[in-house]
Amino acid sequence: MASSLENSVFETTFAIIGGGIAGVSCAEQLAIEDPEASVILISASPLVKVARNINKISERLEEFDVEEETHAYLEKCHPNCKVINSSAIEINDERHEIHLSNRQIVRYKRLCICSGAVPKVIAKSSPFVLGIRDTETVERFQKSFQLQKRVDCGKWRNCN
Repeated sequence: MASSLENSVFETTFAIIGGGIAGVSCAEQLAIEDPEASVILISASPLVKVARNINKISERLEEFDVEEETHAYLEKCHPNCKVINSSAIEINDERHEIHLSNRQIVRYKRLCICSGAVPKVIAKSSPFVLGIRDTETVERFQKSFQLQKRVDCGKWRNCN
């Protein structure tokens, strides 16, 4: 299972598509719950997003920090977990296969798709509205403020 050659075929108990918080949390939980099972996380990014400093605020609300880690971090913490840096281009649910952009194939018993969501932005065409969803959009937001000399609050009250 350690080969990363093209045309390789990997067999796993659990295949997870998505290297964000949902996918990584799913992979970690499955690796802990069933240490005998193999877990493959498919991430298009060379980094995975990990939740840290988890603080339960109420029964249904948690606060946490998001940090990016290399694939090696997840594999070191959970030896039954492997990360493949590639994109899923086809899922054959009858054959239980995922075909990846690097020509690898992952055969699975169970599949979890944690590919994220697209936020609804109230005014997509407005230059004054920015949807913030992940670390990339936060960085874009921070960079836009670094270039500004002043921020015009317009008609907003209590802007200071």
